[in-house]
Amino acid sequence: MTTYINGVPVAVAPAAHQATHQKGAADALAGTIAVTQVEVGDIVFANNWRFTETENGIALLDEKGNIIRRWENG
Repeated sequence: MTTYINGVPVAVAPAAHQATHQKGAADALAGTIAVTQVEVGDIVFANNWRFTETENGIALLDEKGNIIRRWENG
């Protein structure tokens, strides 16, 4: 599945996508609002860059696993 975040195409891992739909369907039957929860590792950009968790935050990795940018918790 391809979706967009701030105009950038990203792919959500099929397992996360399926789990989101299953939860959404259950919530719809229960009459509640579905909330999508995506893990950092589930986000893969169209150019194969991806996010990963680090010890103190997250990092953006290129297709070879090199860190392009890192964000750390305050």
